[in-house]
This record gives sequence, C-alpha cells and structure tokens, in this order.
Amino acid sequence: MKKYLKKIILTTFALAAMCIGIITCREDVSAEEVWIVDGCAFDEATGALTITSDFDWGWIPWRDGDMDRNTIVTADIDTTGLNVYDSVYEDYDGWEYSGFDQMFRYCNNLVSVSFSGEVSPKAELDLYSMFRDCENLKTADLKGFSGAKISNMTFMFDCCYNLQSVNLSGIDTSYTSNMSFMFSECYSLQSLDVSHFDTSNVVDMSYMFSDCHNLQVLDVTHFDTSNVINMQGMFSNCKSIKSLNISNFNFNSIEEDIGVYNMLDLMDSLESISVPANLPYELRVSGEKMYGIIPAGLPYPETYTSEETTTPDSGTQTNPGTQTNPGTQTSPGNGNTSSYRPPKTSIKGTIKAKKKAFVLKWYKRTGIDGYQVQYSSKKNLKNSYYRLVSRKNTSMYFSNGIRAKKKYYVRIRTYKTVNGRKIYSNWSKKKSVVTK
Repeated sequence: MKKYLKKIILTTFALAAMCIGIITCREDVSAEEVWIVDGCAFDEATGALTITSDFDWGWIPWRDGDMDRNTIVTADIDTTGLNVYDSVYEDYDGWEYSGFDQMFRYCNNLVSVSFSGEVSPKAELDLYSMFRDCENLKTADLKGFSGAKISNMTFMFDCCYNLQSVNLSGIDTSYTSNMSFMFSECYSLQSLDVSHFDTSNVVDMSYMFSDCHNLQVLDVTHFDTSNVINMQGMFSNCKSIKSLNISNFNFNSIEEDIGVYNMLDLMDSLESISVPANLPYELRVSGEKMYGIIPAGLPYPETYTSEETTTPDSGTQTNPGTQTNPGTQTSPGNGNTSSYRPPKTSIKGTIKAKKKAFVLKWYKRTGIDGYQVQYSSKKNLKNSYYRLVSRKNTSMYFSNGIRAKKKYYVRIRTYKTVNGRKIYSNWSKKKSVVTK
C-alpha cells in the first residue's frame, strides 16, 4: 500500500470490513469510494480519530478537504519518530501547510485531543492556529511534543471557548519567536501552567492571554521578555486574576509606546500587581479598576493604531552604502531620546537562496549596537520571524521556520540601546527571495 493514499472501489470484502470498523477515513462525497491512509483510523460512529507513528504528516485529510473535520470528536495521536521538518503540503487552492499549521482549525465538534510518544529530535514544528476556533475543545494533552523545536505558537488555542485543561509540559519553546494571541478568548480556562516556558527568543506576546475571563492564577515571573517588542493587550480582559507579578519583565525592546498599550486593560478583579522598579510606563487606575500600562505622561483614554510609525529620512544618500547626511537627530547622549533614531541601513544586493534557508547581506553602520532582521512568507509581513544580529556582522544565514521553494519577504533595521531602552531606526525597503 502506498504511503499516502489509496482510492478503492467497494467490494464485498470492503463492505464487510467497514461493518467492523477496519476501513477508515471515509470521504462522504461518494458512497462507492473509501479513502485509506496508512496510520489513520476513524470510527464514524463515535468520532474517534486514531493516528499511529506510520502516518505521513505531509497530507492531513481533515485539514486538507478530503474528510469532514466536523465529524471528529476525539483524537489520539502517536508522535513517535515524528519529523515533519521536510513535510510541506500544497492543497488544490495553492495554500501551503507545514507540520501542524492549522491542523485542527475549525474542528467544531472536537472535544479532546491527546498527543503521546516521542518525536524526533530533528522535528521543527509550526503550531500556528493549530486548534484555533475549536469551540468545543475541552482538554488538550500535548506531552507527545516533548523535544520538538517549536517555531511558532501564534493563535494556537485562539477562540477555544470551552477549553478547560491543557498540558504543555515538556514542550521546548526556546526556538519560539511568536506567541501572540496564543490563548486569546479561552473563556473557560481557570488555571494554566506556563512555568516551564523559555521565552528568550519570543518577539511578540501581544494579546497572549487576552479575554481569558475565568483564568484565576497565572505565573509569568520567569518570563524572559528581553527581546519582546510587543506586549499590547497581553492580559487584557482577564477578569478573574487577582494578583499578577511582572516584576522581572524587561521592557527595553518594546517597539514604540504602542507595544504596551492596554496591557492590563479591564482586569476587573486585579487587587495587587508587582512591576519592575524602573518601569518606563504608568499604571492608570479608575477607581479600583486597572486600565493598563500606557506611555508615561499621556492622558487616558488615548487613541492609537497598530500601524507602523515612520519618520521620513531627511538626509541624502549617494548610494545605499554611503550615508552622507543622516538627517537631524537629537544626540542620545543628552538624555533626550524622543526624536533620536539611529542611522538606517539597507539590504545589499540580492538575497541568496539556499535549501530551506537564505543568506542576507547588508550595509554596515557605525554608532549602533546591532541589527534586527524581520522575515515572513506574507507580503504584509504578518506572522513574522525576528532575529537580532551583532553590529559586527554584515551578513547572516537564516533557516529558522523557513520552508523549501517558498517566497519570503525580508527587511532590516538598526538599533541602539539608550538609557536602557532599544531605539530602532526606520526599516529598510523589503526584498524577497524564493528558497530552494
């Protein structure tokens, strides 16, 4: 039997097999055909989906349109030997998926899911929107992902309104760059253990726990936020949390002041909060209710947009590599950082494509502390990966989260740390590359 899929015409033997539940993964479009996938068994009577270690993750029938996703009620998945680094599937509409990207999204009748086994240490998983909009999901046990490199957890449990229990023990988040909206609108969660999360490479935590109305206890004291540029709405509308300790949070990389706006908004039960002694923002309170961390000195409320704020370059350049006039800037040495921006850089030449990677080169700038590179498969740069690079470098090899034969959009900027905060230059013009 081929690894991927066999279409067979029902025979007397096949009909008998269906009666005892042997034939599996049926496509309801035709009563005369049955889809068979090695390592996949589905009981239509109970909605129980079972995946063994023989399953090929390059093609997922319920996600990719060959099986009704709303028939799945429970899922028991063995991840032994799982290595989906090379598995990329393109559906009939041209959408590409890799790993567990949107794996169970819109499985509205899914109630419980369990992952067991031991993945390959080479496995690199993208969990973007994995359970998003699973409105009736109550329990999720992901211990079977232990040891895998998780690159993206954006929207992972977003809109799982009835989620009550989630086990993330053993998951390696040290490679993760984005956790935005990860648990957003998990209304039924009362407790959540993220105490083992390594967030040292996370760049975006915006709305990570927002609208978790019944969440009562959340320990984030160990979170490393030194590279986080956006915490907007991170705990907003967590109506049941009474005490929160963010005293170890580092706000030095926050991009513009919008990166913390409404961070604690509408936390109606909040009675005590611990913050860093040198917090560069103000806590605003109305009566006994916390409205959030907002930029110091600004009135509340204030209207903001999430659009990027840029300052036009007033200088001229004879070529991208030689900056003759960086424009009017307030020196960072006098303590005034409101108008200061470090010199802008630009991408040098074309981006060199590699197998599931690319090599980027840029023009060297002086008087800075380093560079930040942003790349995404989306032209609008949503769901981006970020990487900080030493000022000594003018080129870098990038492979994290990158797939084969896919187009990526890339841009770069400089930064300088002033009075404990990272000040960024304007972004360079973006360029694209198609990987090999």
